[in-house]
Amino acid sequence: MHAFVLAVWQQRIEFDGEFAGRSSQTSGAQSGVHVNLGRVDVHKSATAAIIAGACILLAPPLALDGRLSALELSLALLAMTMVLAVFSPKPPKVLFASTLVFALLTLMALSALWSVDAVQTLRDVATVLALVLAATILVQSASVQTIIMGVALSGALVLAWTLVWVVLRPESAFSEVGALIGPYGNRNGLAYTLLQTLPAALAISVRSRWSLAAKAGYSALLCFAIYSTQSKTSLLVMAVVVFAAVAVLLLVKSKKWGWVLGPIAVGAVVAAATNFSTVLAIIGKSASLNGRAQIWDTLVGVAAQSPLIGYGWSLSWPQQGFPSMKVASRLRGVVVYHAHNEMLNWMVTTGILGVLLVLAIYAFIIWRGIGILRLDTLAGIWVILAGVVLLTRGISEISETQPQGWFIFSILAAVAAQAAARSSGSKMGELLVFTLPTSARIYPRTESGSVVA
Repeated sequence: MHAFVLAVWQQRIEFDGEFAGRSSQTSGAQSGVHVNLGRVDVHKSATAAIIAGACILLAPPLALDGRLSALELSLALLAMTMVLAVFSPKPPKVLFASTLVFALLTLMALSALWSVDAVQTLRDVATVLALVLAATILVQSASVQTIIMGVALSGALVLAWTLVWVVLRPESAFSEVGALIGPYGNRNGLAYTLLQTLPAALAISVRSRWSLAAKAGYSALLCFAIYSTQSKTSLLVMAVVVFAAVAVLLLVKSKKWGWVLGPIAVGAVVAAATNFSTVLAIIGKSASLNGRAQIWDTLVGVAAQSPLIGYGWSLSWPQQGFPSMKVASRLRGVVVYHAHNEMLNWMVTTGILGVLLVLAIYAFIIWRGIGILRLDTLAGIWVILAGVVLLTRGISEISETQPQGWFIFSILAAVAAQAAARSSGSKMGELLVFTLPTSARIYPRTESGSVVA
């Protein structure tokens, strides 16, 4: 991998040298400035396009599902992000990585020792490792706003695809009960993909009233499409995201709002917990949460038999594994491939150690997201809201244990790591972040942008 970067970088040196020679013969310094600005725009556009493509392909619609494996997609994404970093106007000299994320990856890899399918575990760990590296490189070679634009672009593309489906194939665009499913074939898949893009839509930077109107219209269209899926879980997550967005904006204006919003949020949680059956009736869920209650009850007993390290991690559980077989025996042969709850999923696969690491990563993301708010309000809003989406979605489904969710999760952790590393005098940041050198140190540039070989 390192050799690949060096090889591409060497080609970049030859290209830059040849281009610089031609440029000096045909134009002056002003032309060079225009070239550098053009390169920045091209790099931003390419980065946003690659992120948008990754967000779609890692949670693919039916037409694309199965074309490539998650491992193949993640390795392709890693290769493209490495090329982007090499051709970046400001190639990163170091990569700031989250210590907690790599500690979790280490635990996931070690779990192959006690996993029922060690090959699957190692293959899936290679997949998520590639996504972590790709996310880390993206954060260091592009601005957070460029990343936000890429995530938002993925939602726009999915909406356009869904609209084409509605117009050309209306019989396939809706389920039998009238729920919007678009090209995904099920409402939850479409709703989840759109939910991931909602925080990005709310955090897009605009500079004119027309842009602000377009941003508001796009966000409203996303909310309408999510509502049209009739996915109760997604509707709840959307409501939480909208509330969190309003709360963050008010808190940015005045910290006094915390004394108002805090009790409201706590009161809502207490009311929902004490009247859970009423809440379920309001959102149209059965008391068993569509069978999830039986799954959770069974898996709590399964997790208790290996509480510290679990049964071995994988993106989906092997059918012959103890957790899947135990649930199948309880549900008359119905096979499940995950726990339909993220924390319980981590508990079953990696034990208490994995749960603590995942919770610590989320706390790290939210903590640094609050810190980012002071320097870049929109970037901070995206980090916080994207984290909220993953957390709340994980209550009744999987979120970061799905490739697209893990990719967003990794980007958020990388943004948090970068923010912590750049915080002067932060001892906590030194513990939670480590650096990886890149080949940009080998071939530094001058201030004009040319490479010094």
